[in-house]
Parts: sequence; structure tokens; C-alpha cells
Amino acid sequence: MEDKKEEKNEYYAIQIAQAIWNLFRNEEEVTLRHIDLDELAKGDNATEFFIGFLKAGTLIFNQLTSSNKNNLEFTHTLNHLCVQDLLKDIPEKFEEEE
Repeated sequence: MEDKKEEKNEYYAIQIAQAIWNLFRNEEEVTLRHIDLDELAKGDNATEFFIGFLKAGTLIFNQLTSSNKNNLEFTHTLNHLCVQDLLKDIPEKFEEEE
């Protein structure tokens, strides 16, 4: 059973990574992929999709930055970026309150 989940999230990771890489390609080089939304409503497919999303993000981050992060290290980087993004608006919020 675990192998099936691994296969499913790996499948999603490939589909997601391909879609993201399409953002960097010319129109002629684009490879179209499709995941049926109804599929995500079945069983654990939504969970497997988001695991695939994480794996795709890690793969692309590593390729773009020449890093070698694992999934947990990548989420740490994302958390750092999230906090950085949240903090950039703090001075403006204090000005609004005055």
C-alpha cells in the first residue's frame, strides 16, 4: 500500500514540476499536463498531491539554486521566506495605526 502512495505523489511531483518548468519555456517547448480535479477528491489523493507539490518545489529549488536540500530543509527555507514577507509590511501597519 505504501508503494502506491509513493508512486502517486511521485506522479504528482512530476506533473507539477513539469507545469512549473513550462513557465520558463517558449510556447513551442511547453509540455501540457493535466490532473483531473475529481481525482483529488478520491481517497488520499489530495494529500498525495500536496506531498508531490512539496517534492516538485524542492526539486525545482535545488535545480535553480544548485542546492541539495531535502524536503524538510526546503520547507525551512519556505518558512523563512514567509516570515520575511510578513515582516516587510510591519512598518506600514504601525504608520496606519498612528
